[in-house]
Amino acid sequence: MILGILAPLFIVTMVIIAAEVNPNYSHLYYAVSKLGTSSVPNPDIFNVSMITYGFMMCMYAYGVYGQLGRDRKAKIMALFAALHGMGTVLAGIFHDELLAAGQPYTAEVILHTTFAVTSYLALLGMMVTFNVIMRYTPFRKGLLRLTVIVFAVGLPLLALFIFKAGGPIGLYQRI
Repeated sequence: MILGILAPLFIVTMVIIAAEVNPNYSHLYYAVSKLGTSSVPNPDIFNVSMITYGFMMCMYAYGVYGQLGRDRKAKIMALFAALHGMGTVLAGIFHDELLAAGQPYTAEVILHTTFAVTSYLALLGMMVTFNVIMRYTPFRKGLLRLTVIVFAVGLPLLALFIFKAGGPIGLYQRI
């Protein structure tokens, strides 16, 4: 279960490191996926980190399944965690070369985007399931508010990100 805390700290740290060794990278204007493309000097730092993080989340999913008693809600939570982890692993294997407007999408770009979006939606699914699991605790109200805010802000920004609407795409992704 500790991986649920360590994995996010790991990936945030590695994104910061990968960005630091790529001096032209901007967290505001570039999607984090750019750090794993051939257009940066050190893509392996990011790609290996994504794959490692994904496997950490898959191990977390197994821990969730084992610790929460294997009831239906625990299985759903574990399934979303595993889906998030595997989506992240595959997004780390397939890369998004961030095409210019009007260029046709390659199969690799489509795969990367599909797995990245699947991973994000699975993370949202984990949040909803966790709300259901925690529904009789005093934390429920705060968790529900956070989940509603994440959905209200995150889904429109996800659409802008998927369709590469321009603007500060890095900012859209990080919010």
